[in-house]
Amino acid sequence: MEWNRDASTPEGREQDVAEQYEKLVAKLNLGTDEALEQEIRGLERSPFVKLAQAETQIRQARILYRDQLRQLESRGKALVKQGWTFDMMEGLDDAEE
Repeated sequence: MEWNRDASTPEGREQDVAEQYEKLVAKLNLGTDEALEQEIRGLERSPFVKLAQAETQIRQARILYRDQLRQLESRGKALVKQGWTFDMMEGLDDAEE
């Protein structure tokens, strides 16, 4: 089953997707592995699933980035307690060249 992406309005596309999903669900007998796999294949093609996957991926990346920044902030505070300054860092940079 192919999803019709040529509907002229967002509402038409949503209705088309919903109707096709309902037809697919009506065909399925959830008692068999084959029916389960068929439903999974149908859901994998759903634009709603793809949208939610994209949102989840972006959110997880932002959470990971936030956690990295928290770790760096903690490391920076530890360096300050040890007496490190930006001037000292610049001196290390020059010594490596």
